[in-house]
Amino acid sequence: MLTCSLAHLLTCSLAHIQIALENSGFYTRDLLVYKRNSGIPRGLNLEKKLEKLGVENASDWNGWHNALRNEWEVIVLVQKPLINNYWETI
Repeated sequence: MLTCSLAHLLTCSLAHIQIALENSGFYTRDLLVYKRNSGIPRGLNLEKKLEKLGVENASDWNGWHNALRNEWEVIVLVQKPLINNYWETI
């Protein structure tokens, strides 16, 4: 029987997933947040990508780049409510 759960989340969806888990009967024990130690990701050249897709006005996007990436990751630890103690809950 499941008594604890870990969910690895993006920071933008943390609140939605945490509320959904709490609405389903779990309660939040802790949030673990860590920072990625890798460097800046390689950017996406939007003009070249749109040209590959066959978009007619791809040249309008000249100079636009995207290098978005989550720098912070979140892990939420939720637990099933205790009945009296851990042994009875399991």
